[in-house]
Amino acid sequence: MADSVTIANAPFGTVVRISGDVASMMLRPKSAVQAFEVEIADDTGRLTLVWLGRYSIHGIAPGRRLTVEGRVVKHGDLRLMYNPRYELHPRSADEH
Repeated sequence: MADSVTIANAPFGTVVRISGDVASMMLRPKSAVQAFEVEIADDTGRLTLVWLGRYSIHGIAPGRRLTVEGRVVKHGDLRLMYNPRYELHPRSADEH
């Protein structure tokens, strides 16, 4: 199992687990491949998650807490994780 870290402390190129809240979601056509992008945030920063070939993922919505596992890569000033494994945390009582 990967080590759990904060977004700012996630080393590039190493498989890590990160938890954060969904800050935004976007569907991007990239060439011929569709990409579903989700930005999560914790107290230390933001991480963009990219699922290639996806239009959406049921249950992922703004404000929802996720734990993701994968390799963090750098693209310019962005921290990205492609096709991560993910866990949806239970919704809080005020999200129902």
